[in-house]
Amino acid sequence: VCAILTAALLCLRPNIERFLNQALLGHHMPDAFNHLNKAIPIFMILATTSSALSTWITIRQQYSLFVPLVAGPGMCVGGCILTEDLDDPNWSNMLALVTIGMLVSCLVTTVLIAKSKSTKQILD
Repeated sequence: VCAILTAALLCLRPNIERFLNQALLGHHMPDAFNHLNKAIPIFMILATTSSALSTWITIRQQYSLFVPLVAGPGMCVGGCILTEDLDDPNWSNMLALVTIGMLVSCLVTTVLIAKSKSTKQILD
């Protein structure tokens, strides 16, 4: 499902900024959603990658690999909550940090999966 939404998002290129400005009219600062359109496709690709890795981890029953997969975005969200002015949050900053956290987590988890495969082959 996430892959279909990502593909649709990348093909249609909706104006997320305009949608959020209209949907939340009067409940935010005028510049609250600036620059989101540029970051959303990368974020969605990484969300799809995280979903695929989660599915692989679940099928292989290597649940300890969920820790690095969730740690990066979790720490970034926690850092954003602690440092961001929640009365007027900079959503593009938050999205960028979470995207970086997801990128690092996906890379680390992929490396750990590759290492666990090579270790199992050596042991077998």
